[in-house]
Amino acid sequence: GGLRSSWLLNKWGERFMEKWDPRRMENTTRDVLSVAIMSEVLEGRGSPHGGVYLSLSHLPTNLIDDFGQWFRLVKPDWRYGGFRFGELVEEIKRGAAMEVVPACHFFMGGVRIDRDCQTTVPGLFAVGEVAGGCHGANRLSDVALTEVLVHGAIGGTAAGRFAKSRTRRPAEKRQAAELSAKLLQPLTRREGPSPFEVRKEIQRTAWEKAGVVRSGASLTQAAEAARELREQALPQLCCRSKDRVYNREWIEALQVENLLTVLELIAHSALARAESRGAHFRQDHPRMDDEGGLANAVVQQVDGRVSVHRSPVALCRCSPPPGRTA
Repeated sequence: GGLRSSWLLNKWGERFMEKWDPRRMENTTRDVLSVAIMSEVLEGRGSPHGGVYLSLSHLPTNLIDDFGQWFRLVKPDWRYGGFRFGELVEEIKRGAAMEVVPACHFFMGGVRIDRDCQTTVPGLFAVGEVAGGCHGANRLSDVALTEVLVHGAIGGTAAGRFAKSRTRRPAEKRQAAELSAKLLQPLTRREGPSPFEVRKEIQRTAWEKAGVVRSGASLTQAAEAARELREQALPQLCCRSKDRVYNREWIEALQVENLLTVLELIAHSALARAESRGAHFRQDHPRMDDEGGLANAVVQQVDGRVSVHRSPVALCRCSPPPGRTA
């Protein structure tokens, strides 16, 4: 909605969306917008801070003023999401362009669940953005909230039934002791890599190698970088603060392993999908493959290694037309 009347420009002042969707231009779908913007950046035609320009200078200034009156997400005084944009709007009305870039928004993949939102781990249920298989290759606007409400009710009810049907079992002392020792390791070391720095390296790798625009080479590099961090940095994580209460650094140390796991799963599943579809775009395979592409990539750990296999999409009511996102 916010982009409907805007122009996206590269550093040469060109409306580059004409190359990607000449009919809809900036009104195309957000997956196409994201790929187009990042392609301009990666090919050296972006703005100084790693984005592109969004311009409203072709619009009358009173029309821009009116936008704040009717667009439902913005307050009349240009407040949105806890921020005030009044000064920025005045700069825009004087002809300045904003720098914009895609950002993390929604994860289309996730944990595989059945119709009761149960995973393959007994007693573990998943709903919302953490659950996969609901949205296909791209999520429609506002559907995420519906997913939370519908699956939250289904999963919560099923989890309650599961809990009532089970008797309490005491935790294994040996397993609890091993887990406790692992969790405390970052507090016992005197030196080693900082969890904050390792997190930044994971984020940098994910953005540059497995982000909006991907390739087989970049995804392979992402998987290799994740493996090296897991083998070399993860066992040596060290917290400078040794406190066990309100210790943000310790929390980061415990989360880093999960971040690495997610990066590995993304890289390996994207490598297995040798096509482009929805929010997944590979430079080396820019077209959709409807013959072999209508399948979910299911990633599992087998004998300590990442394994990927394809699971056909169950289309019980209708099939997408050729050349369209599933």
